[in-house]
Amino acid sequence: KKIELEDDDKWKVVADLVADLQQYKQATLFFSQDLATIAAVIPAMNKLDNKLNQQMKNDYHPAVISAMQLVKNKMDQYWQITDLSNVYRIAMGILHPGLKLEYFCTKAWEQEWIETAKKLVHDEFASKY
Repeated sequence: KKIELEDDDKWKVVADLVADLQQYKQATLFFSQDLATIAAVIPAMNKLDNKLNQQMKNDYHPAVISAMQLVKNKMDQYWQITDLSNVYRIAMGILHPGLKLEYFCTKAWEQEWIETAKKLVHDEFASKY
């Protein structure tokens, strides 16, 4: 069905939304593949979150800003979920051979978060071995 919008401003809003949503489509397609790993989750979330923070500084239509705020709220919920599961930080931040703790450092994570990741691995190892 053909959509008709009265003016160019409304088409601009649509174009801005489509451009901003493209990154989420790419992430969804990536994580739908068999090749996606738990170690890829946090780096992908970092990338999406950083891009979203940059985009929210742009001079968009209020409807686009509102949509971005909803996405930001959802991203914050996802971050809280990763905080509740030790698996993410252990798998990608410590055990992944290409990332290790260096990932947290290069991405300027707070020292407290880095220490927590170290402690998680230590405690997990100590409880099992």
